[in-house]
Amino acid sequence: MSYGTVSPGKFLAFAALFAAATAMATPAGAQFQLPGAKFRQPSAQQPAQHGGGAPSSGSSSSRVANSPANPGKPVKLRPPSEDTLADLQLRHNGRRGMLLFKKSPGGLALTTIVLDGDVISTPGKTCRIEVPGGPHTVRFDGFSNGLRKYAVDLAQCPFSFTVLDGALIATYNKSSVSTALGRGTCTFKEKDCRGYLAGVWGPSGRSFTKNTYRGIEKARGRSERDARANFRALLRANQGDKKGIRAVAADQAGFSARREERCRDYLREHIHGFCASRVTEARAIGLGAKLNETITAKNKEIAAKRAERDAKRQRRR
Repeated sequence: MSYGTVSPGKFLAFAALFAAATAMATPAGAQFQLPGAKFRQPSAQQPAQHGGGAPSSGSSSSRVANSPANPGKPVKLRPPSEDTLADLQLRHNGRRGMLLFKKSPGGLALTTIVLDGDVISTPGKTCRIEVPGGPHTVRFDGFSNGLRKYAVDLAQCPFSFTVLDGALIATYNKSSVSTALGRGTCTFKEKDCRGYLAGVWGPSGRSFTKNTYRGIEKARGRSERDARANFRALLRANQGDKKGIRAVAADQAGFSARREERCRDYLREHIHGFCASRVTEARAIGLGAKLNETITAKNKEIAAKRAERDAKRQRRR
């Protein structure tokens, strides 16, 4: 079964069979656990940091590879660091506009924001805006699906982004113009321009070379394996919960289509596959985060039942 390409119906059938085959008896009151893996040290191969925007081919996320003797173990992944964004000229869908980050004492500063878009009064005519007032403050805003999230509080165009490895996914914060994939525009009425902001920002699609294609392909293959492992672990964590298993399977079945929609406009994506590689890595990390949430919730439920049982015993004495 190829990852992320089967129909929801087949995924639900697989989920039920897999959960039944791998169900592990959990004694009453015992803490729920899954076989895990310790973090390894960060990879020596880190993203290239240079203003030209040519990215590293691999991924910087720390991971622990599955052993062939222990297939399906969850893989613990550290989210990419915001440092992977510094000094890279990030383009919207790898083709237009520019976001340029610099390291600062507080973490990151957004020194340049250039948005390409459409003239409001003349549909079909393009425009470009360089947002004044830089450097703009970048504020850490917690985690989203296991990824570091940051906010930029621009008066005209407030937005958030999650950090990928040498790329980011931006979401315009005004929900009236956003979709499920976070697409949206920033309107500058005084400039008669509506600029495109939300979506994937990464290196120019023309900055990749044949020498980097293989590294990108290997990074995606590794992330595919990590995602499969964490998906299977998440199914096991939902053993006995038919509703939970169906939700996990349905979400997994829809990932391939969501990734295609997310990356289809990235310049020359069909040649280098950079966007799909990073989105797949984010998926693996997100599944791991969901797994942790599920195990934490189950352990709280087990603890509550244990406390209730202990209380009944005390009352009988």
